Amino acid sequence: MSAILVQSLNWHFPGHPCFVMDIGLTDAQQKFFSQKGILLPRPAKLKDVLHPYKLKSSIELFLNDRVTENFVWLDADIFALRDGRNDLTELWSALRSTDRRFGVAPDQGPSFSLDDFTSKFRTPKLKGALARNPDCGQRRYLNAGVMMFADRDVLREWRQGSEELEGDVCWEQNALNLMAYEERGALILDAHVWNVHASLLSKVERSGPIILCDNERPVFVHGASIMYSDITDEIALLSKDDYRCETFFRRFKNPVLREEQRKLVNMFLDHNFEDLRHLGLLRKALGGISQPTLKSPPSPSA
Repeated sequence: MSAILVQSLNWHFPGHPCFVMDIGLTDAQQKFFSQKGILLPRPAKLKDVLHPYKLKSSIELFLNDRVTENFVWLDADIFALRDGRNDLTELWSALRSTDRRFGVAPDQGPSFSLDDFTSKFRTPKLKGALARNPDCGQRRYLNAGVMMFADRDVLREWRQGSEELEGDVCWEQNALNLMAYEERGALILDAHVWNVHASLLSKVERSGPIILCDNERPVFVHGASIMYSDITDEIALLSKDDYRCETFFRRFKNPVLREEQRKLVNMFLDHNFEDLRHLGLLRKALGGISQPTLKSPPSPSA
């Protein structure tokens, strides 16, 4: 999924560098991204860390000195739907003009406020923090799948705040929520544009060549969803020229998104087939393969 995300960014955001953090890649996967010059290897002090929340909130340590300002985090189960470079430029301007330190979109799942979240999930540390700042509990709960950071200091504070909440459900996201409602905190983004996920996935439709979500044009679509009617977690077969691999995949059920996903997967295989084969990520299949990769879903009349 990280590779499909990178493929979509190279297509829709040409000229913008992107990197992949090693949050649990195999040796062959590390080598693949390293050969592309986009791997952020795990820092030595995080070598034995296993939990993805702790690694995610340590972006600052992964980046080292590569980027100092104006950078975006994207979860691996996201891909870009269109060229969003102008939108991104306008967003950076909005961050500066409102004196906000980062941007993040509201969560579209079943929890609409921080208090709602603590009532549904085991979050004793977040609940304690909200008890000391009760007004914050009524604020909208935010999703950390897509984040725009204006400076590195935010990352350092996020890492420290995450350590204080460690052990709660979604502790790194909870820490970001607390930071978002501080002075000069977050610019709240429109999820229809920047982080289409959960309840918004079923609203995505095509109008001619344009993809819409509630009449907005999405830039990023996100496979995170508590509503599993919208996605499937499955082991998918990827294949090309009698080579194959089986890999975990988060597949969209919405036919518009599923078709865009299929295009990206096939584009990724076409552009990277020799590298994938050489690294053993795609292996020769005995007897050949009769089914194409990620077939389009059947039409309702089929």
